Amino acid sequence: MKLIKSLVASIVITVITSNVVFAGSNGLNLWTQFRGNVLNPAITDSKTPTTSLEVKEKWSVEVGEGWKFSDPIIVGDYIYATDSSYIKKYNRETGKEVLSKALTETISWSSRIAYGDGKIFIPTNNGRIQCVDAETLEPLWISPVIEDTSLQGIGTVVYYDGYVYCGISSNSGDNGFYYALSVEDKNTKKGDEIKDYAWKYEPKDGKKGYYLTGGAIVGNNIIFAGEKGEVVSHNLKENKVVDTIDIGDGVRSSIHYDKTSEKMYLSTKGGNICSIKVNADGTFDKNSLISINIGTDSVSSPVVYNGRVYVCSGKNFVVLDGTTLNTIYQIWGISSKSSPILTTAYANKDNNNTVYLYVFNSSSPDSVFCIKDFEGNNKERYEKIISTSKPHSNNASAAVDEYGSIYFKNDSGYLFCFENENGKYTASDIISAINNLPDINEIKLEDKNTIKSILNRYNSLSDEEKKTVSNIDVLNNAITKIESLKNIKDEVENIIKDIDNLPEAITIEDKNTINQLVDRYNALPEGYKALVTNADVLLNLEKKLDDDEKNKDINEIINKIDSLPSEKDVVLDDKEAVYYVYNQVQKLSEEKKNKITNMDKLLALQNKILKVREEVSDIRDDIWEKIDKKNITLDDKEAVEDIIKRYNALNSKDKKYVDNYDKVKEAKDKIEKLAAGITLTEDDINGKKDSSKKLSKTGGIGKELIAIIAVIILISGIVVLYFSSKKKNSEDKNR
Repeated sequence: MKLIKSLVASIVITVITSNVVFAGSNGLNLWTQFRGNVLNPAITDSKTPTTSLEVKEKWSVEVGEGWKFSDPIIVGDYIYATDSSYIKKYNRETGKEVLSKALTETISWSSRIAYGDGKIFIPTNNGRIQCVDAETLEPLWISPVIEDTSLQGIGTVVYYDGYVYCGISSNSGDNGFYYALSVEDKNTKKGDEIKDYAWKYEPKDGKKGYYLTGGAIVGNNIIFAGEKGEVVSHNLKENKVVDTIDIGDGVRSSIHYDKTSEKMYLSTKGGNICSIKVNADGTFDKNSLISINIGTDSVSSPVVYNGRVYVCSGKNFVVLDGTTLNTIYQIWGISSKSSPILTTAYANKDNNNTVYLYVFNSSSPDSVFCIKDFEGNNKERYEKIISTSKPHSNNASAAVDEYGSIYFKNDSGYLFCFENENGKYTASDIISAINNLPDINEIKLEDKNTIKSILNRYNSLSDEEKKTVSNIDVLNNAITKIESLKNIKDEVENIIKDIDNLPEAITIEDKNTINQLVDRYNALPEGYKALVTNADVLLNLEKKLDDDEKNKDINEIINKIDSLPSEKDVVLDDKEAVYYVYNQVQKLSEEKKNKITNMDKLLALQNKILKVREEVSDIRDDIWEKIDKKNITLDDKEAVEDIIKRYNALNSKDKKYVDNYDKVKEAKDKIEKLAAGITLTEDDINGKKDSSKKLSKTGGIGKELIAIIAVIILISGIVVLYFSSKKKNSEDKNR
């Protein structure tokens, strides 16, 4: 029995490691994009330094001039970074430049590059991505030319499963879009091949830019957010929006998805930290949205581990409870624009799962701080462990290799490597890591990367060290469990495909096929049924065979449409309710849609909302473009009156969406004074009011004075007429 068990474990180890290699020299992809592993971002199991005594500056190299070069990534034995015009490859052991190639386009002030499929992907200054071969740095393809020259490639490139994802933005954030590209090099003989977008997403209204932000992979979708404050769940490869939610504030950070809580976390420009539950089909549980303000703006991407959220702001480092987002404690001695990196290398049950985090401090630009935290801790514990030989300001984030060395750049133009002298994994570390695995019955497929990492660490040991790893059977059992879960996951994917391949028009002849699919779906373990993202289609098709169920579905939508406001009363606040019903209708077959008796009302409400949104947007644009409150003249009267007329025509509830309407009121007051011949004072021009000062009048008589004079003249005339009449009467009598 032992022999069979050992043989099975050996086979499984071979399978699970067939695509994973440990040592950098063997091609391990270590820190291939901003914040490292796209499925477990900003978290490493490397033994990073925990005190200043363990770490030393191994090398520094000048990459470019000043701040204009990319955050580094680590691929195998090499570090990759760009300066303003070149992609460069460095030996990570020595820091020596191995290769340098000119880019087709220059980069912007920020360029977060990524690696995948043997290629490097570089966002450039005009919003394009250039792809080069990682080995030779020769160009392979480039994304399409963008006509809007204001757009910049300052988004964070995300690589996953043969595609890259990135956003672009104008400097103001008003313009831009988010897009996907297949990384396949179809024309290997042409280095300037234009790669078409797999899909593009652009918000319908409001700000459209994606500035620094990076997406999170969740199942078959990527979740991203931008300047508008709209969070989008989009299918990875198809041009399909799964869901959106408005969080009310722009985002300039990467989203973090925590598999344990099934929530995504993000920070906003206004200093809000938000969490939202993500359903198995990629939609948002909108009732779960929590938003907490931490007191100041943040472009730092949060990292979540063991129920705690770690994030930086312009004034402090904050630790929050992952469930409530209540603050556990803050470190006011650290202010940073970097995104925290967390190591689990030292966490175990005996030390309450102690972790260490690493951030740069903007108030002391040459400093890297190490923060210690653990379960139950509510007190700041941190130490400055690194000071660079070339101190400067810094808004970058660290990259970490398998030995715990930390790589980063600062605005001096230098790239640094700080080595942990105690970073090598030992047999004792492997034993501890295996002991930290969940019980065999609690292992989930999400633990696959952790188990692979432990296995890779184990494989790096010498044969003698391997013999001392006394709990290797626990690791083997975990690998076997992962394989069985992978088989279940494969069945989930097969069910999804079979549902997608069902005919559109289901008849009674398809009943057996539907029933067999339902049986396979029901046979899945409870936790995996939710992964069948189109299960509702299957279950609805099962019900569709029953005419009563079909009519019930239709009547529910008819009732929902009836409960919506009338076209006359609908306002922008009703948008979500209207679009929710509209999206439900779109999921129906054409046959069912034709039975919606009040569809005209729904379409009329949708059109009304679109028109109001466009009108609000046009009014806001006209206020911005046509009204310069410091240079108001009588020539502006027509434009101001037009804006006022259109604003007053809006529903009172829609008026709140018109920004800066106070500018219009000020302009109207100034025009009335100018029309009355009143010269505007400096306070008038600057929009200031001073009731203690009377307006000076030149070039004419004020309205009030004219009125008084008119009254005096009128009274004088009446008096003269009265006495003239009396005198005449007297003369007539004397005659």
